[in-house]
Amino acid sequence: MAKGDYKIENIYGGGYSSLDPNKGYGNVFTGYHIPSSKLGAPTKPDTANQIQQVNMLLNQGIVPIEVGALQPEVFDQIPKSHFKEMNRMAKLAGAKISLHAPIIEPSGIGEQGWNESNRELAERQLKSVVEKSFELDPSGGMPITIHSSGLPGKEYKMIHKKEGDEGKREVEKIIIVDRETGKPSQIEEETMYYPVERTKEGIFPANLEKRRFMSPEKRVENINHMQWDNAVSQLIFNKERADEILQQNRIQAGEENYYKIKTGQTNFNDLVPQEQQAVYHLQNADMYLQDTQTNVEALFHKAYKNSTPEQQEVLKEISKEYANALNKSGGRLTGQSQAMQGLLLNLKQITPQLFQPIEEFARGKSAETLGNVAFSAFQKFKDKAPTLSIENMYPGMAFSSAEELKELVDASRKEFVNLAEKKGMSKTSAEKQAEKMIGVTLDVGHLNIARKKGFT
Repeated sequence: MAKGDYKIENIYGGGYSSLDPNKGYGNVFTGYHIPSSKLGAPTKPDTANQIQQVNMLLNQGIVPIEVGALQPEVFDQIPKSHFKEMNRMAKLAGAKISLHAPIIEPSGIGEQGWNESNRELAERQLKSVVEKSFELDPSGGMPITIHSSGLPGKEYKMIHKKEGDEGKREVEKIIIVDRETGKPSQIEEETMYYPVERTKEGIFPANLEKRRFMSPEKRVENINHMQWDNAVSQLIFNKERADEILQQNRIQAGEENYYKIKTGQTNFNDLVPQEQQAVYHLQNADMYLQDTQTNVEALFHKAYKNSTPEQQEVLKEISKEYANALNKSGGRLTGQSQAMQGLLLNLKQITPQLFQPIEEFARGKSAETLGNVAFSAFQKFKDKAPTLSIENMYPGMAFSSAEELKELVDASRKEFVNLAEKKGMSKTSAEKQAEKMIGVTLDVGHLNIARKKGFT
């Protein structure tokens, strides 16, 4: 001790410890303070010997520990009894255990596209993870972190055209999914060249030196419109062949005669040869119309399945119009053709989402998986069930934005509520339980990657 009234600590007081929860921020802000008991660590994720990994972390005095093997085949090698032993070790050391589930794509989208079998497999795998790891913390509520997705998603570019643009973004690239096949493909911004310029003053030759961009979102709209328009136009073209035959032969044979023969009211042999020949042609026209009708109804199904709720309401009205027109036709070919023409023209007025951004497509599939997994856990473990904690991803991956992640959580909770209501639970109780069981893990590393890409 030096002479005088001062003490050693007066020489250099130092900053407030960021690990001392009782110090507050002091007079000078030196950074956010975290108690040491909140600083945790994960086990090594590439080994099934998680007991050894937990023991190593406990020996270092680490309290929060995240157990987990990222590859499903490695996780499957962990004996169920090991989870119970890790819980015993954590209790003795006063530690708190959580789990990181292996990387399993909950939507069921794979390299070859999407199919329901893949989604069901992902659901079974995640149910197994939840049930197997329950012994880590049987007291209930243990967080199980699950990747929201392993899929590539939208890529953005930051806008800095003028002052005040900081933090604004535009989509630069979209991954879309063919909803019929489940196959993904990439759509980027594209430079477009048009033959003419259309203005209020008239039509002029285009300035081809001037670059005009079409955004990825607009390109997706155009792809959907062109695919649908082509499908409807092809059926209109097929039906026109039937109309040509009808026009050429219905007068000679008398369409009424053909109808009576078809319904058994007239005998074919009673017709003169010229009328009989015309009837053969009308039979061909009938087959063309039946084939077109089958394809039109399949197209209507495709439209309804891939439409928004608002479009589905329009399709319901189109269906009523079509039914009324068929009833008015009285079974005559001309009336059936006219009814079909009306249906096809009405179908041209809507554009179903045949191709959809992967986030939108995957959200419904992933929500079904996660909602089913959460409800299965609730049925098995009741209030002691673990919590599914869906992890945010980084830019360039699906569900990397806060909006997309929130929509996935909301959709997953809705699936849980629907299942619970079917089992007799009230909607209020189901919603409360869904909020308790399905939440979010914010990966700070992923957020920092977003900052490096210019996001605020």
